[in-house]
Parts: sequence; structure tokens; C-alpha cells
Amino acid sequence: MAIYRTVSPSFWTDTKVVDMFTPEDKYFMLYLLTNPHTTLLGCYEISIKQISDETGYTRDTIYSLISRFAERYAILEYSERDKEILVKNWSKYNWTRSPKAKVAIEKAIPRVKCERFKTFLWDALAKKFEIQSPITDNRKQATGNREQVTDVCIGYRYPIDTVSNKQDVQDSPSQMYGEYKNVVLTLLELAELQKAYPQDWENKINRLSTYLKQTGKKYDNHYAVLMAWAKEDAEKHPATDSSFETDEFFETALLNSYGNIAIDK
Repeated sequence: MAIYRTVSPSFWTDTKVVDMFTPEDKYFMLYLLTNPHTTLLGCYEISIKQISDETGYTRDTIYSLISRFAERYAILEYSERDKEILVKNWSKYNWTRSPKAKVAIEKAIPRVKCERFKTFLWDALAKKFEIQSPITDNRKQATGNREQVTDVCIGYRYPIDTVSNKQDVQDSPSQMYGEYKNVVLTLLELAELQKAYPQDWENKINRLSTYLKQTGKKYDNHYAVLMAWAKEDAEKHPATDSSFETDEFFETALLNSYGNIAIDK
């Protein structure tokens, strides 16, 4: 663990920071650069709970921030499976060209858990020191000198986790969301909800969470419920954003859009 981290004054005049970052973004970026879990690589192990506890933000807010930093700013990725975060421009500003630094980086990269992050770091090392990446050599041997794309970047459109391949997307674990932590969504479902409703996804989840808490209703697929309600609401009330007011409205919307989804009475 580093005793301290240096942040250049140019951070405050960077074009992206000045033109695009909100005050919340600036705070979160400074946290990413200076928190006690940071390493030489700019890739370190940390859980969403740790980030939430240390910043004071809710988990849903952390997911939203990670999504924005990955999708809109393209400077961050997070692996939920490995509980690792990658600050993608760390090497540009924090790595020196000294031989000692190169040796330290080469020793640290193999300890990274996420294979995709490890590949990114090897390539960054090669670029920084103008050498051939060992990962590049391996890729050429495996693909016959043709690039093979296997990664699915659930960058943040996907709020919480950048999943490394298609199987990870399918197998991504469900998590509990909403005010009462009773709305069950997979990472992929949450990402799709954020993509469809970037301004209101958290509000929709909280409404469903409150509805479930108040009524005791149980549904087989909370994502289907959210999307069906949103579709029905958009058709009936295009200028407003209504809430889950009645069982009848909610179930009618669900049945109209998804037909055979079981609804427990």
C-alpha cells in the first residue's frame, strides 16, 4: 500500500475534466487515484462495498459512476468476478521509463487476477517502453496472425461490471437492488435497463422495490416486470413517468408485453 499518491495540478485543467466531469465525477476520480488500495499498476482489488463505505455513496450510485466512467469517459473498467478495478490511463501519467520501474511493473502484472486487465497492462508496458508485448506474440500464435475478438465490453452502459467474455455475461450473478434490496437483477439485466433508461433507471428500480415491500408480491423475473411496466407506461403516458400504483395496472402491463411470465398472486 502506498503511503501517498501524487495528483498533478493539470488534473483540474484537463479538457475532459473541465468540459464533462460533474463535481461528483471529480470526487470519484480523485478517489480512484488516491485511495489506499491503489497499486503501481493502477489496477487493484476492491469491492463495490469497500468503495461505497469509503466514499459514502450508495452501491447503486457506485454502479452508476463506474458505468459512466467506463462507457462515457472510457477510462475505467471493473471486474465484478475478480473484484478488480482498472484505471486505464494510469500508466500514461504514473509510470516512468526507468529500468527499475519496468522491472517492478513486470513483477506486478502476473499478480492481476482478471486476464483481460492483465493483457491490457502488458500492452501498456510494451507501449511505454517501446518493446514487444509477450501477449501480442501469444495472440499471433493462437490466431494465425489474425486478431481474434473474444471480449464483450459491458463497459458501462453496464454499471457495475465489465464482463470479460460472452460466457461471463450469461453466467453473471444476480444481485439485490433498490431501496429495500429486494429487486433481483443480473449484471446484464441491470446494464440493459441503464442503457434503455439512462436518466431514470435507479428511480424505476426503487419504485419496484417499494411496491414489492408494500404489497408482498413475488415475481419470477424482476427485469421483465420493469421493462414491461416501462413499455406500457410509455404507451399510455408518453409525457409522464408514473409509478406502480395498482396491482391491476402493473400486471396488465406485464401480461401485455410478456404473455406467459408467471405472476405469483
